[in-house]
Amino acid sequence: TTNSATTDASHGGKRYNARSGDCRHRAYEGDYRCTDCGGTVKGETGEFRHSGPFELRDERAATCTEKGYSGNRYCTECNRIAQKGSSTPSLHEIAGNSKLINEVKPGCTTTGYSGDQQCTGDCGQILRYGHVINKLSHDWDGGKPATQGKSEGILYTCLRADCGETRFVRSPAAAGYTVTVIRGTASLAGGIPITDKVGQDTVVTVTADAPEAGKVFDKWVVPEGNVTLADATKATTTFTMPGNDVKLEATYKDAPPSHTHSYGTEWKYDGTNHLHECACGDKADTAAHSFRWVIDKAATKEATGIKHEECTVCGAKRSENTVIPKESGSPETGDGSNLFGWLAALFVSGGVLTVSGVNGRKRKETEAE
Repeated sequence: TTNSATTDASHGGKRYNARSGDCRHRAYEGDYRCTDCGGTVKGETGEFRHSGPFELRDERAATCTEKGYSGNRYCTECNRIAQKGSSTPSLHEIAGNSKLINEVKPGCTTTGYSGDQQCTGDCGQILRYGHVINKLSHDWDGGKPATQGKSEGILYTCLRADCGETRFVRSPAAAGYTVTVIRGTASLAGGIPITDKVGQDTVVTVTADAPEAGKVFDKWVVPEGNVTLADATKATTTFTMPGNDVKLEATYKDAPPSHTHSYGTEWKYDGTNHLHECACGDKADTAAHSFRWVIDKAATKEATGIKHEECTVCGAKRSENTVIPKESGSPETGDGSNLFGWLAALFVSGGVLTVSGVNGRKRKETEAE
C-alpha cells in the first residue's frame, strides 16, 4: 500500500515520471515522493502541446445576417485542433457597412426626411429608418421700403437658399385698426412689434406669453373681431387683419403628468420589421427581420416535408407550408433540404469513428504505462 505523503518543504522529496506533453499525450508534472516517509502525491495533468506546423481551417465568412468564424488552428502533425477560433460579427453588426438613402432636406414650407441607412452588402436591407424633419419656416431679412399699388410699406425677402419668397407689409402708419392681445404679444412680419393701428389685409403674428409653472398653452380665443387663425392650438400663429378691431386671448391648461417611456421586452412585428413598444405607443429598436429556414416536417423517400422562414430575433414567420421535395436517395446539386440530412449522417458517423479511435489509443497508452 502506498503511504500518504506531503509536499511540505520541511520534508525531503522529489518528483519523477514527469512528461512535457506532445500532440497525443497531455503534459504531466510528475508524482512527488517523500523521502522521509516514502509516500507519494499524484501530480497534475496538463494540456496537449502541439509542435506544429499549424494550419488554419474551418473559416467561415460572415454574411449580412449570419455571423462568421475566424477558423480553427490545426496541428498538421496530428490533425487535431491546437487552438479554437471565435465567432465574427455579421455584416449588419459592423459599423460602416451601410449608406444613407432617401434623404430630403427641409425647406421653408416643406418638411424633410433624415434618410434611411441601407446595407451596402448584397441584401440591400434597410437597417435603420429615418424620421421626418420639421419645415424650417422663413428667415426674413430686415426688409426694404417698397410700394405695392397705392400702398407704402416694407418688402421682406427670405434669406434661405432656394427660397426667395417675399412678403409685403404695409406701413403701420397707414393702419387703421387696433389689435389687443391678452397674455401675449402681436407683431408684423420680420418680428416688428405692433405699437399702433394695423391696416386691413396685414398679416399679424401673435405669440402667447410663457405659461406659469404647472401650466401649458391650450389655445387662442377671439372675444372680438371675428378672425380666423392659421392654427389656434399653436402658441405662435398668424391671422389676416380684417376691417375692424380685434381682441385675442391666450388660454392655458394644467400640464400633463410627466411620462417616462417603458418599452416591453416582447418583440412587436409586422411583415418587414420588429420593434419594442411603450404603452403610450412610442416605438424603439426598430430593425429589419433576419429570416432563416426552419423545418417543420422533414422529407423522406416516401413523403414530402414542410418548412417555413422564421426571424431569429422576434420569431415572425413567413413562407409557411413551403414543400420540401421527397428524398431521392442521394443529395442533388442545389437540393439544400436533402444535403442537410446527408451532412448530419456523416457528422454522426464521423463522431463514432473519432470516439472509437480515441478509446483505442487510451487503452494502448494505459497498457504502455
